[in-house]
Amino acid sequence: MEKEDIQALLKKYAEGKCNEAEKAWLETWYIQDDQDYSGELTEEEIGIDLNEVFCSLPKHTVEKRRIWPYISAAIFILIGIGTLFVFINSPKKLPLALQLREERFKNDVQPINRQAILTLSNGSELILDSTHTGFLANQAGTKIYKNNAGELFYERAKNSENAKVIYNMLTVPKGGGIYRLILSDGSKVSLNAGSSLTYPVEFQGKLRKVKLQGEAYFIITHIRDQKYVIQTARGEIEDLGTEFNVMDYENEAAMKVTLIKGSVKIRTSKNSRIVIQGQQAEIMDSGQPINVSSSANSGSSNLAWKNGEFQFDDEELSHILRQLERWYDIKVDYVNVPDIHFKGQISRKYTLSHVLGLLEKTGDVKFTINGKNVSVTDK
Repeated sequence: MEKEDIQALLKKYAEGKCNEAEKAWLETWYIQDDQDYSGELTEEEIGIDLNEVFCSLPKHTVEKRRIWPYISAAIFILIGIGTLFVFINSPKKLPLALQLREERFKNDVQPINRQAILTLSNGSELILDSTHTGFLANQAGTKIYKNNAGELFYERAKNSENAKVIYNMLTVPKGGGIYRLILSDGSKVSLNAGSSLTYPVEFQGKLRKVKLQGEAYFIITHIRDQKYVIQTARGEIEDLGTEFNVMDYENEAAMKVTLIKGSVKIRTSKNSRIVIQGQQAEIMDSGQPINVSSSANSGSSNLAWKNGEFQFDDEELSHILRQLERWYDIKVDYVNVPDIHFKGQISRKYTLSHVLGLLEKTGDVKFTINGKNVSVTDK
């Protein structure tokens, strides 16, 4: 990379204008900071006001396990001394430390394109991928389509008020990304990886009820005198005109319901609570109290998946690894996972090695990828 290109990239970073590829380049450079390729830049050549650059960086104190501040501080320091160590795709032999890292991450895992499985009422399955669009199936007169935006939607049959209730199930497997669904009543659902939603092809009567396993974001179409209920393993959520996120994976310690608009009523076998906009409910199991708190701090991290991000807010490593298992369809060996916490934000578009490399830089931990298996050790 030429000096002029480096200068332009640093300026874009300072102005917050870097695209995903440019951010990835800077992060990759930082992860691989032990190479011996370098290019000298004087302060005059950089031509960027250091105070302006510093003000543009994330306003965080640099702590041991924070992700973005590490990258930002490193770039600022290198600008200050007028030297930028540049990673170049060169045929030269890599330093030993970098060779060892490349060996550990040689079996990298790419984020998989959006895919899902639609199970019809007769048990047959349709495999949905990023290229499959148009008409999919007919269910008792209700037609199922996938539009160009990648959303599955249902076109209601005429005179369907007294039709027999039949069910479909949409499953997003581990590694399947995020899949969006528009139900026959117009309600919108985004399903996270490792999740499934079972629902009527046509809602009948005064109750609209669906069953969720995993995580989904709901935007409910309000219909007077027809309540909407989401059933999970730990309880039921009744819609009161809302937009909200529900997370209830089997291997997570609690179900979390985060309210964006409106309110919901949550019921378990022994308790019930109304949760309003700006609040988050947490249920450990159906027999324990429903804990309600402000979602100001935790809400953004719980919703980051919907926007294609991993966001960690003092998140313990084991919880982060469970998210990576679902997103990349991997299996983690938890025997030696240390009890450390992370803060930061990483795009879900990156490869597994890229994400693990950032975690390595900010914590006392080391990873090895072996096929679909990931081992964890202390540094």
